[in-house]
Amino acid sequence: MRRRLTTPSPSLVISLVALFVALGGTTYAATALPTNSVGTAQLKQGAVTKVKINKRTIAALKGQRGPRGATGARGPDGQTGQQGMTGEIGPSNGYSTYSPAGVFLTGDFSTLASLALGTGSYIVTAKATVTYPSGASVECRLVDNDIGSPLDDTEAGGSTTSSDVNDSVSLLAPLTTQASTVSVTCADSQDPSEASNVHLAAIRVEAVSGS
Repeated sequence: MRRRLTTPSPSLVISLVALFVALGGTTYAATALPTNSVGTAQLKQGAVTKVKINKRTIAALKGQRGPRGATGARGPDGQTGQQGMTGEIGPSNGYSTYSPAGVFLTGDFSTLASLALGTGSYIVTAKATVTYPSGASVECRLVDNDIGSPLDDTEAGGSTTSSDVNDSVSLLAPLTTQASTVSVTCADSQDPSEASNVHLAAIRVEAVSGS
């Protein structure tokens, strides 16, 4: 029995033609793309990424470092920080002088020892041995030479004996100065009187308070 051939429908013909055209266009693009035919216009936005560029090309694109720019204007000062804790008081400095030799006294005050002090606060002390006739007296002073007035004074005497009297006098005073010289001076009421073994010392302190 002879089979009858069926004519393809129009829709089938159109589908086959479209398939052949699509396959042919892809092959043409892959095998027959002209040299230097791809430019900026053919590249999609973002199509070329860093990972697709050769490392040497990336290095070649880097220019030399430019000169350093000018220093900018100073910004506003920051807020003052909190005050720190007060530290421990450091060690004190001491200054002293000693004169063992005897000095004969007169009715006027004689300087027995002197000590130069720099700017600061001090506790100044002095001590001396005085010898005077029975019934006489000796007055000693601790003097700031810059102001002339005594910082402290003391008197020994009044004893009535058959021989000369040996006595000890002590002086003590606080002093705050911008730089000065302190001295021990003594005077007697009757000759012959003498002062010896004169000690004068000053200890520098952080501050002097009280009266």
